Amino acid sequence: MKKFDVKLESIKGVQNFVKQSAKAKGDVTLKSGRYVIDGKSIMGVFSLGFEDDVTLEIEEEDAHLFDDIKGMVITEL
Repeated sequence: MKKFDVKLESIKGVQNFVKQSAKAKGDVTLKSGRYVIDGKSIMGVFSLGFEDDVTLEIEEEDAHLFDDIKGMVITEL
Protein backbone atom coordinates (compact mmCIF):
# COMPACT_ATOMS: atom_id res chain seq x y z
CA MET A 1 0.00 0.00 0.00
CA LYS A 2 1.27 3.47 -0.93
CA LYS A 3 -0.02 6.69 0.60
CA PHE A 4 0.12 10.21 -0.83
CA ASP A 5 -1.17 13.62 0.21
CA VAL A 6 -3.28 14.92 -2.67
CA LYS A 7 -4.87 18.29 -3.39
CA LEU A 8 -7.45 18.23 -6.18
CA GLU A 9 -7.57 21.84 -7.37
CA SER A 10 -9.90 21.86 -10.37
CA ILE A 11 -12.75 20.07 -12.10
CA LYS A 12 -10.32 18.92 -14.79
CA GLY A 13 -8.00 17.57 -12.08
CA VAL A 14 -10.82 15.53 -10.55
CA GLN A 15 -11.82 14.20 -13.95
CA ASN A 16 -8.24 13.15 -14.70
CA PHE A 17 -7.88 11.61 -11.26
CA VAL A 18 -11.03 9.49 -11.62
CA LYS A 19 -10.07 8.47 -15.16
CA GLN A 20 -6.70 7.18 -13.92
CA SER A 21 -8.31 5.59 -10.85
CA ALA A 22 -10.62 3.56 -13.07
CA LYS A 23 -7.56 1.89 -14.61
CA ALA A 24 -6.34 0.63 -11.23
CA LYS A 25 -6.68 -3.07 -10.53
CA GLY A 26 -6.88 -2.56 -6.78
CA ASP A 27 -8.76 -0.19 -4.53
CA VAL A 28 -8.22 3.57 -4.79
CA THR A 29 -9.21 5.20 -1.52
CA LEU A 30 -9.33 8.87 -0.58
CA LYS A 31 -9.50 9.83 3.08
CA SER A 32 -10.30 13.26 4.47
CA GLY A 33 -10.97 13.52 8.17
CA ARG A 34 -13.62 10.94 8.97
CA TYR A 35 -14.67 10.50 5.34
CA VAL A 36 -13.47 7.56 3.22
CA ILE A 37 -14.25 7.83 -0.50
CA ASP A 38 -13.88 5.42 -3.41
CA GLY A 39 -11.43 7.17 -5.74
CA LYS A 40 -13.12 5.55 -8.74
CA SER A 41 -16.38 7.41 -8.00
CA ILE A 42 -16.55 10.86 -9.57
CA MET A 43 -19.46 11.86 -7.34
CA GLY A 44 -17.59 10.68 -4.28
CA VAL A 45 -14.44 12.59 -5.20
CA PHE A 46 -16.43 15.76 -5.94
CA SER A 47 -18.11 15.46 -2.53
CA LEU A 48 -14.75 16.19 -0.89
CA GLY A 49 -14.51 19.69 -2.28
CA PHE A 50 -11.48 21.50 -3.65
CA GLU A 51 -10.38 23.00 -0.34
CA ASP A 52 -9.77 19.65 1.33
CA ASP A 53 -6.38 17.99 1.55
CA VAL A 54 -6.87 14.26 1.22
CA THR A 55 -4.80 11.13 1.60
CA LEU A 56 -4.71 8.78 -1.38
CA GLU A 57 -4.16 5.09 -0.65
CA ILE A 58 -3.39 2.75 -3.55
CA GLU A 59 -1.82 -0.63 -4.13
CA GLU A 60 1.89 -0.66 -5.03
CA GLU A 61 1.28 -2.01 -8.54
CA ASP A 62 -1.13 0.85 -9.34
CA ALA A 63 1.10 3.72 -8.16
CA HIS A 64 2.41 4.39 -11.69
CA LEU A 65 -1.09 5.39 -12.84
CA PHE A 66 -0.84 8.66 -10.92
CA ASP A 67 2.59 9.77 -12.17
CA ASP A 68 1.25 12.00 -14.95
CA ILE A 69 -1.89 13.51 -13.44
CA LYS A 70 -1.93 17.26 -13.81
CA GLY A 71 -3.81 19.56 -11.45
CA MET A 72 -2.84 17.72 -8.27
CA VAL A 73 -0.24 18.38 -5.63
CA ILE A 74 1.11 15.02 -4.53
CA THR A 75 3.44 14.30 -1.66
CA GLU A 76 4.35 10.71 -0.86
CA LEU A 77 3.94 9.80 2.79
